[in-house]
Amino acid sequence: MTTLRQSRRLAVLIAVLLGCSGGGGDNTPMSPTPTPTPTTTPTPAPVLASIAVSGGGAVIAGGTLQLSAAPKDQSGNAIAATITWTSSVPGVATVSGSGLVTAAAAGTTTITATSGTVSGSATVTVTAPAPVLTSISLSGGTSVVAGATLQLTAASKDQNGNAIAAAITWSSSAPGVATVSGSGLVTGVTAGTTNITATSGTVSGLATITVTAAAAVLTTITISGGTSVVAGATLQLAAAPKDQNGNAIAAAITWTSSATGVATVSSSGQVTGVTAGTASISAASGAVTASVALTVTAPAYPASATVNATVSETFSPETVDIARGGTVNWVFAGLSHDVTFDSSGAPENIPVMSNATVSRTFNTTGTFSYRCTLHAGMSGVVIVH
Repeated sequence: MTTLRQSRRLAVLIAVLLGCSGGGGDNTPMSPTPTPTPTTTPTPAPVLASIAVSGGGAVIAGGTLQLSAAPKDQSGNAIAATITWTSSVPGVATVSGSGLVTAAAAGTTTITATSGTVSGSATVTVTAPAPVLTSISLSGGTSVVAGATLQLTAASKDQNGNAIAAAITWSSSAPGVATVSGSGLVTGVTAGTTNITATSGTVSGLATITVTAAAAVLTTITISGGTSVVAGATLQLAAAPKDQNGNAIAAAITWTSSATGVATVSSSGQVTGVTAGTASISAASGAVTASVALTVTAPAYPASATVNATVSETFSPETVDIARGGTVNWVFAGLSHDVTFDSSGAPENIPVMSNATVSRTFNTTGTFSYRCTLHAGMSGVVIVH
């Protein structure tokens, strides 16, 4: 203000001096010319006029995006301002107090930076992430009987719980208990527990499988006791039924002979030789059967036999067996007897005598009955083999 006043006074003084030195001899003083007063316009104070938000665009769900706010005054100059950040759709993305956007789900949201009544915004698009295998779950069962199979299935899923294709590798922690094929088919081996794992890369799923012992089932029958018997003699056979593990198991056994004319067999497995030859003796229970080839041999008959004609009016023994071509010796006591044959092919009869031994040779096989004609009921048999 002091400088302005001084300027005005200086201007007046100059005007007076100029008036006093005028020409034409006119000494009339001239009126001073007024000097215009200069005007000044005050500069307005800076005021927040706009906020520009940068950094917007696309971000994958689960990722982050840093936004920046640039507040400016009415002249376009940067100005300090306190910024508040908001998201129009927090379910798509949220924003922190520093403008850091966190993507939540696929979609679009508007991120706004506000200071007082002034705001600026940017659009942020959230895209779904590419599907990635995150889990494998197994289904199909948890137990299998030894010797049986169980089909397992692997369900591979991405981070959103949706099915996703994956190459699966199968393995068993205890192959001695159960094995698993490349398609997930489990085969029980023996009673126990194993972990079946389906793996793809670093992701795996597991199922604990229990293998139980199979119910005992008749699988085999073994016959023991011998393979030959003499005609007329017996042989006791035994049947040993066993299950699939080779353990003894109870079973109802039915015995049969393929040639009953050679050998017969009882319900208890006792074989009786009938005549020389071969027969198959079988022990069966349901669909399981075992057989043994049995040979029946002719007995070794003696070449001679002795029959006593006693005073008690008997032939002792009444029946004798001899081989063909063999001899029977009749020994007569003090009482008189004779030997008369009743069938053809027999040797010559023996007349009445006592205190003597008489022999007859049999060259034809067969059964030869004879009697003492002196004593009723006194008889005997010679069987020639």
